[in-house]
Amino acid sequence: LITRGERQSPFSRTATCRAHGGFGKVALRRVPTICRSDRNFSEFSVSEGQQLEVIEQDATGEFFRIRATGAPRYRGEGAASVAEGWIRHCYLEWPSAPPAA
Repeated sequence: LITRGERQSPFSRTATCRAHGGFGKVALRRVPTICRSDRNFSEFSVSEGQQLEVIEQDATGEFFRIRATGAPRYRGEGAASVAEGWIRHCYLEWPSAPPAA
């Protein structure tokens, strides 16, 4: 999110994926949009319980751009060593206390 000419940091730099049912995975989006067209999703996903690095939040507050290590393909076999993409806030669980400095 950019306000006053500079990007603000997310309130937490880490979160945990919470995939609510299904295959236990959440597909990463290429762009922060509600549209469910196939072209908006990347081939990679994050898994239930996976720790994520939070990079930024979109202007609506609905989506966060994250980085995940060992990100599995949403369909098929294999994984990427690192993948980035957008995920809806409802699939994120935030730490209960801020990390120690």
